[in-house]
Amino acid sequence: MTLNFSKGASQVLAQYYQLVRLGKSGYRAIMKNLTADAVYLADKLEASGTWTIMSARGKLGLPLVAFRLTPTAGGTRHYDEFDVARELRQRQWIVPAYTMAPDASTLKMMRIVLREDFSRSRCDLFLRDLAASIAHLDSLSHDQVQSSRDAHASRASSGPHHRSHPKHSPQQHRHKDHHSLQKHGKTHGIC
Repeated sequence: MTLNFSKGASQVLAQYYQLVRLGKSGYRAIMKNLTADAVYLADKLEASGTWTIMSARGKLGLPLVAFRLTPTAGGTRHYDEFDVARELRQRQWIVPAYTMAPDASTLKMMRIVLREDFSRSRCDLFLRDLAASIAHLDSLSHDQVQSSRDAHASRASSGPHHRSHPKHSPQQHRHKDHHSLQKHGKTHGIC
């Protein structure tokens, strides 16, 4: 077999190997496990009373969970899904928050796509950290949450050009034995 691409073919070959190794029954088992974990996660989120599940469950959907904060009576919650996402990020979880299309732009949601390495025990760790994040946000005043938003916006607007880490200094590329891939931040191979 000849592969002629501008980039290496290792990912294509690895995927082909996985297909031959696992076969249809192996991929079916993986998807069944991921779907079961997605249903488990959705059930736990909904049972907490804090979250409303927006994605299909079981065989109807993909192994993902889309959810949003359940509106409170009187609208007393002073944080939103973006605040929860920032709080989770501090706990090393990257869970994106989104606003919907222009006609529903006031609706916000979060989404988790389950990968093969997202086990049931990892799911329980995530749920624990999510509950701790919600408890922390509940303990903050509206002004403290707003201050956190402002600080985040300030850091985001400063952009990557204002980093002071030595990795980003102009001195970085002066060594002649410096590999070209490292100029762009890639220091590790894919496999």
